[in-house]
Amino acid sequence: MAGLLTCLKHMMFARQADTAGLSRSGRTQSGLRAMSRGGARKLAIVVAGVMAILTGESGRAGEPVMALTGLNSAFVQTFDSFEGTFGSLPTGFSVSKDGGNVMGEGDGDFRGISRGNVTAGGCYAWAVGETNRALGYQPTADEFTPGFFQLAISNATDRPVRYVAVSYIVVWQNNADRSSSLELFFSSDGAAFEPVSGSLFVTPGPKAECSKWSSREFEFAICLECRLRPGGIIRLRWLGDDSGGSGSRDEYGLDRVAIRAKASLGTVFCVF
Repeated sequence: MAGLLTCLKHMMFARQADTAGLSRSGRTQSGLRAMSRGGARKLAIVVAGVMAILTGESGRAGEPVMALTGLNSAFVQTFDSFEGTFGSLPTGFSVSKDGGNVMGEGDGDFRGISRGNVTAGGCYAWAVGETNRALGYQPTADEFTPGFFQLAISNATDRPVRYVAVSYIVVWQNNADRSSSLELFFSSDGAAFEPVSGSLFVTPGPKAECSKWSSREFEFAICLECRLRPGGIIRLRWLGDDSGGSGSRDEYGLDRVAIRAKASLGTVFCVF
């Protein structure tokens, strides 16, 4: 493995947009839009951090892995079919309530579908709109402090991958006084994880008098100096933990995760 250690630069752009009342019509648009269109958005590219990448790893036994089968095409997960059960987790996704062990089918902490304001800790399918769901968690002192959502992605194409574009939406409901954090990490081996600069999100505190679902969108482009060859695995981990305050914790989660792999940068596209 030592011979495979190389450097990876996080080449990032971020767009963060706060919204509230996440109806499907008011929150998202389908399809692809070029980041460079008409100068409509500001593109800030920052080189941050250096890490090792293993370019030929295969998935571990029993690990859920999402196969990325085409370059320049988007994989989009909306979680609208997630029912808050282990069996309905989308392909490639896993959940840990303790920051180390992945939850399984026999775990009693998958709680089903909810509109929020729950009292029991656990993994939920948050119904944040009429037809819109998110992969989420209600943290407690013993659960998701820390904990994580993880997506394992394999390069199932016949070409090396040089760039990976990632976008996702964080949803939260500020219904408690204690704030929570959610930050994106990246790994090549599932053991050593590095934070993606600019991805740290913290729910507000103290609680709002009239809480409702809100969202913020994040987008990052990751440049791999040593290309990920066919069969290689990339893992994205959203690590949640306590941030500040005391008492009960806000509800939060992930929505509309989009991945695009490219052999060369060209025009950067983003998925909405």
